[in-house]
Amino acid sequence: MNQPNNPPFQSFNHRRIIIALLLIILAFGFCYNLGEISLRAEEPRRAAISMEMIFSGDYIHPTLNNWDYFNKPPLFNWVQIVFMKAFDSNAEWVARIPSLLSHLLIGILMFFGFKPFIGKNAATYSALLYIVAAELIFYGTIFSGEIDLFFSLLVFLQIMSLFIFYQRKQYLYLFLASYLFAALGTLTKGPPSIAFQGLTIIAMAVLYKDLRLLFRWQHFVGGALFLVICGGYFFAYNSDGDAIAYMVRLFKEASQRTGMETAISKTILGIINVPFQILILIIPSSLLIPFLFKKGNYDLIKSNPLLSFSLFFVLFNLPLYWFTGDFKNRYVYMFFPFIILFFAYFYEKRKDEMPKLTAIFEKIISVILFILPIAFIAFIFTPVSNLVENAAVLGTSLAIGFLGISYFYARLTSHRLLLLIMAIALLRVGVNFIYPPFLDDHSETNIKSEMNIVLEIAKERSVQFVGLSILLVSDASIGPFKFSEVTTEIPAHMSYEIPYYYALKKNEPFEFTTEIVPGRLYLAYEWFLRDKEYTLLHEFIDTNDQKILFIEV
Repeated sequence: MNQPNNPPFQSFNHRRIIIALLLIILAFGFCYNLGEISLRAEEPRRAAISMEMIFSGDYIHPTLNNWDYFNKPPLFNWVQIVFMKAFDSNAEWVARIPSLLSHLLIGILMFFGFKPFIGKNAATYSALLYIVAAELIFYGTIFSGEIDLFFSLLVFLQIMSLFIFYQRKQYLYLFLASYLFAALGTLTKGPPSIAFQGLTIIAMAVLYKDLRLLFRWQHFVGGALFLVICGGYFFAYNSDGDAIAYMVRLFKEASQRTGMETAISKTILGIINVPFQILILIIPSSLLIPFLFKKGNYDLIKSNPLLSFSLFFVLFNLPLYWFTGDFKNRYVYMFFPFIILFFAYFYEKRKDEMPKLTAIFEKIISVILFILPIAFIAFIFTPVSNLVENAAVLGTSLAIGFLGISYFYARLTSHRLLLLIMAIALLRVGVNFIYPPFLDDHSETNIKSEMNIVLEIAKERSVQFVGLSILLVSDASIGPFKFSEVTTEIPAHMSYEIPYYYALKKNEPFEFTTEIVPGRLYLAYEWFLRDKEYTLLHEFIDTNDQKILFIEV
Protein backbone atom coordinates (compact mmCIF):
# COMPACT_ATOMS: atom_id res chain seq x y z
CA MET A 1 0.00 0.00 0.00
CA ASN A 2 1.23 3.49 -0.84
CA GLN A 3 2.13 5.43 2.28
CA PRO A 4 0.48 8.88 2.54
CA ASN A 5 2.71 11.82 1.81
CA ASN A 6 3.72 13.82 4.87
CA PRO A 7 5.42 17.20 5.05
CA PRO A 8 8.78 16.74 6.76
CA PHE A 9 9.25 17.78 10.36
CA GLN A 10 10.99 21.12 10.78
CA SER A 11 14.22 19.28 11.48
CA PHE A 12 14.62 15.54 11.36
CA ASN A 13 17.40 15.71 13.94
CA HIS A 14 15.27 17.85 16.27
CA ARG A 15 12.43 15.37 15.93
CA ARG A 16 14.64 12.40 16.75
CA ILE A 17 16.15 14.15 19.77
CA ILE A 18 12.74 15.21 21.10
CA ILE A 19 11.26 11.73 20.70
CA ALA A 20 14.32 10.07 22.27
CA LEU A 21 14.20 12.43 25.27
CA LEU A 22 10.44 11.99 25.51
CA LEU A 23 10.79 8.21 25.61
CA ILE A 24 13.46 8.43 28.32
CA ILE A 25 11.20 10.63 30.45
CA LEU A 26 8.28 8.26 29.89
CA ALA A 27 10.35 5.22 30.85
CA PHE A 28 11.47 6.89 34.06
CA GLY A 29 7.95 8.12 34.79
CA PHE A 30 6.40 4.69 34.34
CA CYS A 31 9.03 2.73 36.27
CA TYR A 32 10.03 4.97 39.16
CA ASN A 33 8.10 4.26 42.38
CA LEU A 34 6.04 1.58 40.61
CA GLY A 35 5.67 -0.30 43.88
CA GLU A 36 5.60 2.68 46.23
CA ILE A 37 1.80 2.85 46.35
CA SER A 38 -0.06 -0.06 47.95
CA LEU A 39 -2.21 -2.18 45.67
CA ARG A 40 -5.70 -0.69 45.56
CA ALA A 41 -9.18 -1.24 44.12
CA GLU A 42 -9.09 -4.39 41.93
CA GLU A 43 -5.29 -4.73 41.99
CA PRO A 44 -4.94 -6.77 45.21
CA ARG A 45 -7.73 -9.13 44.15
CA ARG A 46 -5.87 -10.03 40.93
CA ALA A 47 -2.57 -10.46 42.75
CA ALA A 48 -4.08 -12.50 45.60
CA ILE A 49 -5.65 -14.95 43.13
CA SER A 50 -2.31 -15.32 41.33
CA MET A 51 -0.53 -16.00 44.61
CA GLU A 52 -3.10 -18.58 45.67
CA MET A 53 -2.48 -20.43 42.40
CA ILE A 54 1.23 -20.47 43.19
CA PHE A 55 0.60 -21.70 46.74
CA SER A 56 -1.75 -24.50 45.66
CA GLY A 57 -0.05 -25.48 42.41
CA ASP A 58 -3.52 -25.51 40.79
CA TYR A 59 -3.45 -23.18 37.79
CA ILE A 60 -6.83 -24.23 36.39
CA HIS A 61 -9.22 -23.37 39.23
CA PRO A 62 -8.80 -19.75 40.41
CA THR A 63 -9.54 -19.18 44.08
CA LEU A 64 -9.79 -16.20 46.40
CA ASN A 65 -9.60 -16.77 50.16
CA ASN A 66 -9.31 -20.47 49.25
CA TRP A 67 -12.83 -20.43 47.77
CA ASP A 68 -13.63 -20.86 44.07
CA TYR A 69 -13.51 -17.55 42.22
CA PHE A 70 -16.01 -17.26 39.37
CA ASN A 71 -15.89 -13.66 38.12
CA LYS A 72 -12.89 -13.84 35.77
CA PRO A 73 -10.97 -16.58 33.95
CA PRO A 74 -7.29 -16.97 34.86
CA LEU A 75 -5.20 -15.86 31.84
CA PHE A 76 -4.17 -12.55 33.41
CA ASN A 77 -3.25 -14.43 36.58
CA TRP A 78 -1.08 -16.80 34.55
CA VAL A 79 0.78 -13.84 33.11
CA GLN A 80 1.22 -12.31 36.57
CA ILE A 81 2.51 -15.64 37.82
CA VAL A 82 5.16 -15.72 35.09
CA PHE A 83 6.52 -12.38 36.31
CA MET A 84 6.18 -13.33 39.99
CA LYS A 85 8.25 -16.44 39.38
CA ALA A 86 10.72 -14.68 37.08
CA PHE A 87 11.47 -12.04 39.72
CA ASP A 88 10.95 -14.42 42.66
CA SER A 89 8.70 -11.78 44.20
CA ASN A 90 5.00 -11.13 44.74
CA ALA A 91 5.56 -7.44 45.50
CA GLU A 92 3.38 -4.62 44.22
CA TRP A 93 5.71 -3.58 41.40
CA VAL A 94 5.80 -7.13 40.02
CA ALA A 95 2.00 -7.37 40.04
CA ARG A 96 1.86 -4.16 38.01
CA ILE A 97 4.38 -5.05 35.31
CA PRO A 98 2.12 -7.07 32.93
CA SER A 99 -0.44 -4.31 32.37
CA LEU A 100 2.20 -1.59 32.22
CA LEU A 101 4.07 -3.49 29.50
CA SER A 102 0.75 -4.08 27.73
CA HIS A 103 0.12 -0.34 27.66
CA LEU A 104 3.52 0.39 26.14
CA LEU A 105 3.16 -2.45 23.65
CA ILE A 106 -0.16 -1.05 22.43
CA GLY A 107 1.61 2.25 21.71
CA ILE A 108 4.36 0.46 19.76
CA LEU A 109 1.84 -1.61 17.79
CA MET A 110 -0.21 1.49 17.04
CA PHE A 111 2.81 3.14 15.45
CA PHE A 112 3.77 0.19 13.26
CA GLY A 113 0.19 -0.86 12.53
CA PHE A 114 -1.12 2.60 11.69
CA LYS A 115 1.91 3.96 9.79
CA PRO A 116 1.20 2.29 6.41
CA PHE A 117 -2.27 3.82 6.36
CA ILE A 118 -1.88 7.30 7.86
CA GLY A 119 1.83 8.05 7.52
CA LYS A 120 4.71 8.24 9.96
CA ASN A 121 3.86 11.62 11.47
CA ALA A 122 0.23 10.84 12.30
CA ALA A 123 1.17 7.34 13.50
CA THR A 124 3.76 8.86 15.84
CA TYR A 125 1.21 11.30 17.22
CA SER A 126 -1.40 8.54 17.60
CA ALA A 127 0.91 6.27 19.57
CA LEU A 128 2.27 8.99 21.85
CA LEU A 129 -1.13 10.59 22.46
CA TYR A 130 -2.44 7.18 23.46
CA ILE A 131 0.46 6.56 25.85
CA VAL A 132 -0.07 9.93 27.60
CA ALA A 133 -3.89 9.91 27.59
CA ALA A 134 -4.87 11.45 30.93
CA GLU A 135 -6.76 8.44 32.28
CA LEU A 136 -3.97 6.06 31.37
CA ILE A 137 -0.89 8.01 32.39
CA PHE A 138 -2.33 9.37 35.65
CA TYR A 139 -4.39 6.36 36.74
CA GLY A 140 -4.24 3.24 34.58
CA THR A 141 -0.45 2.94 34.59
CA ILE A 142 -0.12 3.97 38.24
CA PHE A 143 -2.57 1.28 39.37
CA SER A 144 -1.58 -1.14 36.63
CA GLY A 145 -2.16 -4.26 38.69
CA GLU A 146 -5.68 -4.24 37.24
CA ILE A 147 -6.64 -6.40 34.29
CA ASP A 148 -7.87 -3.81 31.81
CA LEU A 149 -4.70 -2.67 30.04
CA PHE A 150 -3.71 -6.28 29.40
CA PHE A 151 -7.20 -7.01 28.09
CA SER A 152 -7.00 -3.91 25.89
CA LEU A 153 -3.82 -5.29 24.31
CA LEU A 154 -5.59 -8.53 23.42
CA VAL A 155 -8.56 -6.64 21.96
CA PHE A 156 -6.21 -4.40 19.95
CA LEU A 157 -4.45 -7.46 18.49
CA GLN A 158 -7.81 -9.10 17.79
CA ILE A 159 -9.26 -6.10 15.98
CA MET A 160 -6.10 -5.21 14.05
CA SER A 161 -5.84 -8.84 12.89
CA LEU A 162 -9.29 -8.50 11.36
CA PHE A 163 -8.37 -5.24 9.66
CA ILE A 164 -4.86 -5.97 8.36
CA PHE A 165 -5.55 -9.46 7.03
CA TYR A 166 -8.75 -8.27 5.36
CA GLN A 167 -6.75 -5.61 3.54
CA ARG A 168 -4.44 -8.39 2.32
CA LYS A 169 -7.37 -10.73 1.55
CA GLN A 170 -5.69 -13.39 3.69
CA TYR A 171 -8.89 -14.81 5.12
CA LEU A 172 -7.44 -17.85 6.84
CA TYR A 173 -4.94 -15.71 8.75
CA LEU A 174 -7.72 -13.20 9.45
CA PHE A 175 -9.94 -15.70 11.21
CA LEU A 176 -7.19 -17.76 12.84
CA ALA A 177 -5.43 -14.73 14.34
CA SER A 178 -8.57 -12.85 15.39
CA TYR A 179 -10.19 -15.91 16.96
CA LEU A 180 -6.91 -16.76 18.71
CA PHE A 181 -6.86 -13.33 20.38
CA ALA A 182 -10.63 -13.54 20.98
CA ALA A 183 -10.03 -16.82 22.82
CA LEU A 184 -7.22 -15.29 24.88
CA GLY A 185 -9.48 -12.32 25.64
CA THR A 186 -12.26 -14.68 26.70
CA LEU A 187 -9.85 -16.46 29.04
CA THR A 188 -8.98 -13.04 30.45
CA LYS A 189 -12.32 -11.30 30.88
CA GLY A 190 -15.02 -13.63 29.66
CA PRO A 191 -17.68 -12.96 26.98
CA PRO A 192 -16.81 -9.35 25.92
CA SER A 193 -14.20 -10.63 23.44
CA ILE A 194 -16.86 -12.80 21.80
CA ALA A 195 -19.06 -9.72 21.39
CA PHE A 196 -16.17 -7.71 19.91
CA GLN A 197 -15.47 -10.48 17.42
CA GLY A 198 -19.05 -10.89 16.28
CA LEU A 199 -19.94 -7.21 16.12
CA THR A 200 -16.72 -6.26 14.33
CA ILE A 201 -17.15 -8.94 11.67
CA ILE A 202 -20.72 -7.71 11.13
CA ALA A 203 -19.39 -4.15 10.92
CA MET A 204 -16.89 -5.27 8.28
CA ALA A 205 -19.61 -7.02 6.29
CA VAL A 206 -21.58 -3.76 6.28
CA LEU A 207 -18.60 -1.49 5.61
CA TYR A 208 -17.17 -3.59 2.80
CA LYS A 209 -20.55 -4.81 1.53
CA ASP A 210 -19.16 -8.31 1.94
CA LEU A 211 -21.83 -10.52 3.43
CA ARG A 212 -19.87 -13.53 2.26
CA LEU A 213 -17.29 -12.75 4.95
CA LEU A 214 -19.66 -14.21 7.53
CA PHE A 215 -19.89 -17.56 5.77
CA ARG A 216 -16.39 -18.22 4.46
CA TRP A 217 -15.02 -21.65 5.33
CA GLN A 218 -12.07 -19.92 6.98
CA HIS A 219 -14.53 -18.39 9.45
CA PHE A 220 -15.53 -21.84 10.64
CA VAL A 221 -11.88 -22.84 10.98
CA GLY A 222 -11.24 -19.78 13.16
CA GLY A 223 -14.34 -20.52 15.21
CA ALA A 224 -13.13 -24.08 15.71
CA LEU A 225 -9.78 -22.79 16.99
CA PHE A 226 -11.66 -20.58 19.47
CA LEU A 227 -13.70 -23.55 20.69
CA VAL A 228 -10.62 -25.74 21.05
CA ILE A 229 -8.81 -23.14 23.18
CA CYS A 230 -11.72 -22.04 25.37
CA GLY A 231 -13.40 -25.44 25.38
CA GLY A 232 -10.11 -27.06 26.33
CA TYR A 233 -9.79 -24.81 29.35
CA PHE A 234 -13.36 -25.32 30.57
CA PHE A 235 -13.08 -29.07 29.96
CA ALA A 236 -10.01 -29.11 32.20
CA TYR A 237 -11.84 -26.94 34.75
CA ASN A 238 -14.79 -29.32 34.78
CA SER A 239 -12.58 -32.21 35.88
CA ASP A 240 -12.65 -30.84 39.43
CA GLY A 241 -15.18 -28.02 39.26
CA ASP A 242 -18.53 -26.93 37.81
CA ALA A 243 -17.72 -25.47 34.39
CA ILE A 244 -21.37 -24.66 33.62
CA ALA A 245 -21.78 -22.61 36.79
CA TYR A 246 -18.47 -20.89 36.03
CA MET A 247 -19.52 -19.94 32.48
CA VAL A 248 -22.97 -18.73 33.52
CA ARG A 249 -21.41 -16.61 36.25
CA LEU A 250 -18.91 -15.16 33.75
CA PHE A 251 -21.75 -14.27 31.41
CA LYS A 252 -23.75 -12.70 34.23
CA GLU A 253 -20.75 -10.63 35.28
CA ALA A 254 -20.18 -9.43 31.71
CA SER A 255 -23.85 -8.62 31.08
CA GLN A 256 -23.93 -6.39 34.16
CA ARG A 257 -20.97 -4.43 32.77
CA THR A 258 -22.21 -3.99 29.20
CA GLY A 259 -25.69 -2.60 29.72
CA MET A 260 -27.53 -5.81 28.78
CA GLU A 261 -29.33 -5.67 32.14
CA THR A 262 -29.44 -1.95 32.80
CA ALA A 263 -32.48 0.16 33.72
CA ILE A 264 -33.80 2.55 31.07
CA SER A 265 -33.16 5.67 33.20
CA LYS A 266 -29.51 4.74 33.70
CA THR A 267 -29.18 3.91 30.01
CA ILE A 268 -30.43 7.37 29.04
CA LEU A 269 -27.95 9.03 31.40
CA GLY A 270 -25.20 6.90 29.90
CA ILE A 271 -26.09 7.98 26.37
CA ILE A 272 -25.64 11.61 27.43
CA ASN A 273 -22.60 11.28 29.69
CA VAL A 274 -20.33 8.66 28.15
CA PRO A 275 -19.12 10.62 25.09
CA PHE A 276 -18.08 13.55 27.29
CA GLN A 277 -16.43 11.22 29.79
CA ILE A 278 -14.37 9.62 27.04
CA LEU A 279 -13.23 13.03 25.76
CA ILE A 280 -12.02 13.86 29.27
CA LEU A 281 -10.26 10.51 29.63
CA ILE A 282 -8.23 10.93 26.43
CA ILE A 283 -7.00 14.48 27.07
CA PRO A 284 -4.81 15.92 25.46
CA SER A 285 -6.12 14.26 22.27
CA SER A 286 -9.56 15.79 22.77
CA LEU A 287 -8.03 19.28 22.70
CA LEU A 288 -7.64 18.62 18.97
CA ILE A 289 -11.37 18.09 18.44
CA PRO A 290 -11.86 21.25 16.29
CA PHE A 291 -9.62 19.72 13.62
CA LEU A 292 -12.24 17.02 13.10
CA PHE A 293 -14.78 19.51 11.80
CA LYS A 294 -13.50 20.61 8.43
CA LYS A 295 -15.25 20.13 5.15
CA GLY A 296 -13.84 17.14 3.37
CA ASN A 297 -12.94 15.15 6.47
CA TYR A 298 -15.77 12.70 5.92
CA ASP A 299 -14.48 12.01 2.42
CA LEU A 300 -11.02 11.38 3.89
CA ILE A 301 -12.51 8.89 6.33
CA LYS A 302 -14.31 7.05 3.54
CA SER A 303 -11.18 6.92 1.39
CA ASN A 304 -8.83 5.78 4.16
CA PRO A 305 -9.26 2.07 5.02
CA LEU A 306 -7.96 2.39 8.59
CA LEU A 307 -10.13 5.40 9.43
CA SER A 308 -13.30 3.91 7.98
CA PHE A 309 -12.66 0.57 9.70
CA SER A 310 -11.93 2.25 13.05
CA LEU A 311 -15.09 4.33 12.81
CA PHE A 312 -17.22 1.24 12.19
CA PHE A 313 -15.45 -0.68 14.96
CA VAL A 314 -16.26 2.05 17.48
CA LEU A 315 -19.82 2.60 16.26
CA PHE A 316 -20.70 -1.10 16.38
CA ASN A 317 -18.95 -1.97 19.66
CA LEU A 318 -18.99 1.09 21.92
CA PRO A 319 -22.77 0.84 22.53
CA LEU A 320 -22.03 -2.25 24.65
CA TYR A 321 -20.59 0.13 27.25
CA TRP A 322 -22.20 3.37 26.15
CA PHE A 323 -25.71 2.30 27.10
CA THR A 324 -24.88 1.21 30.62
CA GLY A 325 -25.61 2.57 34.06
CA ASP A 326 -22.48 0.87 35.40
CA PHE A 327 -19.91 2.78 33.33
CA LYS A 328 -16.36 2.71 34.61
CA ASN A 329 -13.45 4.38 32.91
CA ARG A 330 -11.44 1.20 32.51
CA TYR A 331 -14.23 -0.53 30.58
CA VAL A 332 -13.53 1.59 27.48
CA TYR A 333 -9.72 1.52 27.40
CA MET A 334 -9.76 -0.76 24.34
CA PHE A 335 -11.47 1.96 22.27
CA PHE A 336 -8.86 4.64 22.99
CA PRO A 337 -6.41 3.72 20.17
CA PHE A 338 -9.17 3.76 17.56
CA ILE A 339 -10.58 7.09 18.79
CA ILE A 340 -7.28 8.90 19.34
CA LEU A 341 -6.33 7.91 15.79
CA PHE A 342 -8.82 10.44 14.39
CA PHE A 343 -7.54 13.35 16.47
CA ALA A 344 -3.93 12.64 15.54
CA TYR A 345 -4.65 12.12 11.84
CA PHE A 346 -6.76 15.22 11.30
CA TYR A 347 -4.42 17.41 13.34
CA GLU A 348 -1.51 16.31 11.15
CA LYS A 349 -3.61 16.61 8.00
CA ARG A 350 -5.29 19.96 8.71
CA LYS A 351 -2.98 22.00 10.95
CA ASP A 352 -1.42 23.87 8.02
CA GLU A 353 -4.78 24.31 6.29
CA MET A 354 -6.38 25.77 9.44
CA PRO A 355 -3.75 28.28 10.64
CA LYS A 356 -6.10 30.28 12.89
CA LEU A 357 -7.30 27.18 14.69
CA THR A 358 -3.74 25.88 14.98
CA ALA A 359 -2.65 29.22 16.46
CA ILE A 360 -5.44 29.09 19.07
CA PHE A 361 -4.51 25.53 20.01
CA GLU A 362 -0.83 26.44 20.34
CA LYS A 363 -1.65 29.49 22.48
CA ILE A 364 -3.66 27.29 24.84
CA ILE A 365 -0.66 24.98 25.15
CA SER A 366 1.60 27.99 25.73
CA VAL A 367 -0.56 29.02 28.67
CA ILE A 368 -0.40 25.50 30.11
CA LEU A 369 3.38 25.42 29.75
CA PHE A 370 3.58 28.85 31.39
CA ILE A 371 1.52 27.66 34.38
CA LEU A 372 3.37 24.38 35.02
CA PRO A 373 6.74 25.78 36.19
CA ILE A 374 4.94 28.34 38.36
CA ALA A 375 2.83 25.55 39.87
CA PHE A 376 5.89 23.50 40.86
CA ILE A 377 7.66 26.50 42.36
CA ALA A 378 4.47 27.25 44.31
CA PHE A 379 4.35 23.60 45.39
CA ILE A 380 7.55 24.15 47.41
CA PHE A 381 5.66 26.57 49.67
CA THR A 382 2.54 24.43 50.20
CA PRO A 383 1.86 22.03 53.11
CA VAL A 384 2.05 19.13 50.65
CA SER A 385 5.78 19.76 50.22
CA ASN A 386 6.28 18.73 53.85
CA LEU A 387 5.28 15.21 52.85
CA VAL A 388 7.84 14.95 50.03
CA GLU A 389 11.52 14.32 50.58
CA ASN A 390 13.74 17.06 49.08
CA ALA A 391 10.65 18.93 47.93
CA ALA A 392 12.57 22.12 47.11
CA VAL A 393 15.01 20.28 44.86
CA LEU A 394 12.17 18.37 43.20
CA GLY A 395 10.00 21.43 42.61
CA THR A 396 12.89 23.49 41.28
CA SER A 397 14.12 20.70 38.99
CA LEU A 398 10.69 20.12 37.50
CA ALA A 399 10.13 23.85 37.06
CA ILE A 400 13.43 24.10 35.17
CA GLY A 401 12.39 21.13 33.04
CA PHE A 402 9.09 22.77 32.11
CA LEU A 403 10.87 26.06 31.36
CA GLY A 404 13.19 24.16 29.02
CA ILE A 405 10.21 22.63 27.23
CA SER A 406 8.63 26.09 26.97
CA TYR A 407 11.82 27.50 25.46
CA PHE A 408 11.93 24.88 22.73
CA TYR A 409 8.17 25.15 22.27
CA ALA A 410 8.69 28.77 21.26
CA ARG A 411 11.53 27.93 18.87
CA LEU A 412 10.59 24.64 17.25
CA THR A 413 7.19 25.41 15.79
CA SER A 414 6.83 22.10 13.94
CA HIS A 415 7.28 20.03 17.08
CA ARG A 416 4.78 21.66 19.41
CA LEU A 417 2.50 18.68 19.85
CA LEU A 418 5.51 16.50 20.68
CA LEU A 419 6.66 19.06 23.24
CA LEU A 420 3.20 19.08 24.83
CA ILE A 421 3.43 15.29 25.12
CA MET A 422 6.88 15.67 26.69
CA ALA A 423 5.43 18.08 29.25
CA ILE A 424 2.76 15.52 30.17
CA ALA A 425 5.46 12.86 30.54
CA LEU A 426 7.44 15.16 32.83
CA LEU A 427 4.28 15.86 34.82
CA ARG A 428 3.94 12.11 35.37
CA VAL A 429 7.46 12.14 36.87
CA GLY A 430 6.34 14.84 39.29
CA VAL A 431 3.26 12.83 40.19
CA ASN A 432 5.46 9.81 40.99
CA PHE A 433 7.29 11.81 43.65
CA ILE A 434 4.33 13.70 45.10
CA TYR A 435 1.31 11.39 44.86
CA PRO A 436 2.47 8.40 46.99
CA PRO A 437 3.17 10.40 50.18
CA PHE A 438 0.11 12.57 49.55
CA LEU A 439 -2.07 9.47 49.17
CA ASP A 440 -0.67 7.89 52.34
CA ASP A 441 -1.31 11.09 54.29
CA HIS A 442 -4.88 11.49 53.07
CA SER A 443 -6.00 7.85 53.22
CA GLU A 444 -8.38 7.16 56.08
CA THR A 445 -7.05 3.63 56.41
CA ASN A 446 -3.87 1.83 55.44
CA ILE A 447 -4.61 -1.87 55.13
CA LYS A 448 -0.96 -2.72 54.48
CA SER A 449 0.07 -1.19 57.81
CA GLU A 450 -2.89 -2.74 59.62
CA MET A 451 -2.05 -6.20 58.31
CA ASN A 452 1.55 -5.75 59.41
CA ILE A 453 0.25 -5.09 62.94
CA VAL A 454 -2.06 -8.10 62.79
CA LEU A 455 0.74 -10.41 61.68
CA GLU A 456 3.16 -9.05 64.27
CA ILE A 457 0.62 -9.98 66.94
CA ALA A 458 -0.11 -13.36 65.34
CA LYS A 459 3.59 -14.24 65.03
CA GLU A 460 3.78 -17.76 63.57
CA ARG A 461 0.05 -18.51 63.90
CA SER A 462 -2.30 -18.42 60.91
CA VAL A 463 -5.26 -16.04 60.73
CA GLN A 464 -8.59 -16.59 58.98
CA PHE A 465 -11.49 -14.32 58.08
CA VAL A 466 -14.76 -15.55 59.57
CA GLY A 467 -18.20 -14.46 58.45
CA LEU A 468 -21.30 -15.37 56.49
CA SER A 469 -20.97 -16.68 52.96
CA ILE A 470 -23.06 -15.24 50.12
CA LEU A 471 -25.24 -17.20 47.70
CA LEU A 472 -25.30 -15.71 44.20
CA VAL A 473 -28.09 -16.73 41.84
CA SER A 474 -27.08 -16.15 38.21
CA ASP A 475 -29.48 -16.55 35.31
CA ALA A 476 -27.41 -14.90 32.55
CA SER A 477 -30.33 -13.21 30.81
CA ILE A 478 -30.27 -11.15 27.62
CA GLY A 479 -33.62 -9.44 27.25
CA PRO A 480 -36.26 -12.17 26.89
CA PHE A 481 -33.68 -14.96 26.62
CA LYS A 482 -32.71 -16.74 29.81
CA PHE A 483 -30.09 -19.40 30.38
CA SER A 484 -29.99 -22.03 33.08
CA GLU A 485 -30.02 -20.60 36.58
CA VAL A 486 -27.08 -21.52 38.78
CA THR A 487 -26.25 -20.80 42.41
CA THR A 488 -22.70 -20.18 43.55
CA GLU A 489 -21.44 -19.66 47.08
CA ILE A 490 -18.73 -17.07 47.68
CA PRO A 491 -17.03 -15.57 50.75
CA ALA A 492 -18.32 -12.42 52.41
CA HIS A 493 -16.84 -9.34 50.79
CA MET A 494 -13.76 -7.86 52.41
CA SER A 495 -11.18 -5.30 51.32
CA TYR A 496 -9.04 -7.09 48.75
CA GLU A 497 -5.92 -5.63 50.32
CA ILE A 498 -6.45 -7.94 53.31
CA PRO A 499 -5.87 -11.28 51.52
CA TYR A 500 -3.08 -9.83 49.39
CA TYR A 501 -1.00 -8.34 52.20
CA TYR A 502 -1.60 -11.37 54.40
CA ALA A 503 -0.36 -13.69 51.65
CA LEU A 504 2.55 -11.39 50.86
CA LYS A 505 3.79 -11.52 54.46
CA LYS A 506 2.84 -15.09 55.44
CA ASN A 507 3.43 -16.81 52.09
CA GLU A 508 0.13 -18.66 52.46
CA PRO A 509 -3.46 -17.94 51.37
CA PHE A 510 -5.76 -15.94 53.61
CA GLU A 511 -8.66 -18.32 54.12
CA PHE A 512 -12.32 -17.49 54.64
CA THR A 513 -14.43 -19.66 56.92
CA THR A 514 -17.98 -19.64 58.24
CA GLU A 515 -17.16 -21.53 61.44
CA ILE A 516 -15.42 -20.33 64.60
CA VAL A 517 -13.07 -22.87 66.19
CA PRO A 518 -11.82 -22.20 69.75
CA GLY A 519 -8.13 -21.41 70.02
CA ARG A 520 -7.82 -19.85 66.55
CA LEU A 521 -7.18 -16.29 65.37
CA TYR A 522 -9.72 -14.50 63.20
CA LEU A 523 -10.51 -11.26 61.47
CA ALA A 524 -14.23 -10.48 61.37
CA TYR A 525 -16.63 -7.61 60.93
CA GLU A 526 -17.77 -6.19 64.24
CA TRP A 527 -21.44 -6.87 63.51
CA PHE A 528 -20.74 -10.58 62.93
CA LEU A 529 -19.24 -10.97 66.42
CA ARG A 530 -22.22 -9.62 68.36
CA ASP A 531 -23.18 -11.93 71.25
CA LYS A 532 -20.00 -13.97 70.75
CA GLU A 533 -17.20 -14.35 73.29
CA TYR A 534 -13.68 -13.46 72.15
CA THR A 535 -10.49 -11.66 73.13
CA LEU A 536 -9.90 -8.48 71.13
CA LEU A 537 -6.31 -8.17 69.88
CA HIS A 538 -6.60 -5.27 67.41
CA GLU A 539 -9.18 -3.38 65.38
CA PHE A 540 -9.20 -1.17 62.29
CA ILE A 541 -11.47 0.34 59.66
CA ASP A 542 -11.34 -1.22 56.20
CA THR A 543 -11.73 0.49 52.82
CA ASN A 544 -15.52 0.00 53.02
CA ASP A 545 -15.65 2.01 56.28
CA GLN A 546 -16.52 -1.07 58.29
CA LYS A 547 -14.83 -1.97 61.56
CA ILE A 548 -12.82 -5.17 61.46
CA LEU A 549 -11.81 -6.89 64.69
CA PHE A 550 -8.76 -9.11 65.12
CA ILE A 551 -9.69 -11.66 67.77
CA GLU A 552 -8.72 -14.86 69.50
CA VAL A 553 -11.53 -17.22 70.44
